[in-house]
Amino acid sequence: MAKLPEFKSEQAESEFWDTHSSADYFDDMPEVDIRFVFTQPRAVPVRVEGEPWMQLQRIAIARGSSVQDLVQQWVLERLASEPPVAVPEAEPAHAHAG
Repeated sequence: MAKLPEFKSEQAESEFWDTHSSADYFDDMPEVDIRFVFTQPRAVPVRVEGEPWMQLQRIAIARGSSVQDLVQQWVLERLASEPPVAVPEAEPAHAHAG
């Protein structure tokens, strides 16, 4: 197998891999541990009635979006603006016994 060259820049490395197969350099590559975490999206039902619902629809239409996408965007924006919150450790079950 070929010896993996040292690259002077990401551009040089990119150009190299455009014309070479990584299979030729497999033995010279370091082993890495990669773990993928796949999460399923979850739906959160939210009841919105009356004028707030009508307002959501008008805003979504004006933006060329669906109400669902608009609400998701707003929730993500709000979450991004919130400071991190630590999850408190659970107290032992007997702590509240009286």
